Amino acid sequence: CFTRLERVRVPVIAAIQRVCIGAGMELALCCDIRIAAEGTVFAIPEVQLGIIPDMGGTQRLPRTIGISMAKELIYSARRFDAAEALRIGFVNHVYPAGEIPARAAELAAEIAANGPLAVQAAKQSIDGTFWRERDAWLAWEADQAAGPLLSEDRKAGMRAAAERKRADFQGT
Repeated sequence: CFTRLERVRVPVIAAIQRVCIGAGMELALCCDIRIAAEGTVFAIPEVQLGIIPDMGGTQRLPRTIGISMAKELIYSARRFDAAEALRIGFVNHVYPAGEIPARAAELAAEIAANGPLAVQAAKQSIDGTFWRERDAWLAWEADQAAGPLLSEDRKAGMRAAAERKRADFQGT
């Protein structure tokens, strides 16, 4: 369902505040432009639950921030702040928390002041070259997600999360 957001004909701006973790990060990856409030916490922690980011995260994150950094963030499940999100290219801008709605509106107005057909064509051109094989990549990700979903590790990860403990994964 996140793919529908990518297919919107006009640019989509994610205005991120406070927490952007897991599916929230994967949803933000579907947006054309991301801005964040200072103090926002980011993570893509699915592996701590014994599963993988299966809403496009393994495909979109590397294409946004680079393969090596995406691997680090996905494999480690570590949290990072807005300053790091900006440094690695996950967000375009970081602003004080109270300014996020106004800054998003300003950016939207700046984009809207341009030729709408040209903006739409530019978006389709960029996305078309980038996502020509998207459906195949997302199907591959779904196939990879199936194995861990049925594993004992997933059960251990879910139990540990419910108990606010670190899971003892056995690789089964």
